[in-house]
Amino acid sequence: MEPGSFVLLCLLIFGVIVYLLPVIIAFRRRVSSRWALAFVCTFFGWTVIVWLSCLIWAATGATRDQDAFFRNEARRARFPS
Repeated sequence: MEPGSFVLLCLLIFGVIVYLLPVIIAFRRRVSSRWALAFVCTFFGWTVIVWLSCLIWAATGATRDQDAFFRNEARRARFPS
């Protein structure tokens, strides 16, 4: 493998990781709508505005744990013990 092609391969891998960074964050945080975010980011993330929106969505979106917590709180409010 030539040194130039190795550098190109490293840049390509780095670019893919940066491009999919919102998806990686969403799956690590277990965001509730992570599959929708992955779809939007994968197909429309090439526009900077959509990519930034996906990054914000991944960083601030409700997680599965938060959903479960609020479901339990709502259940307790309806049926106090």
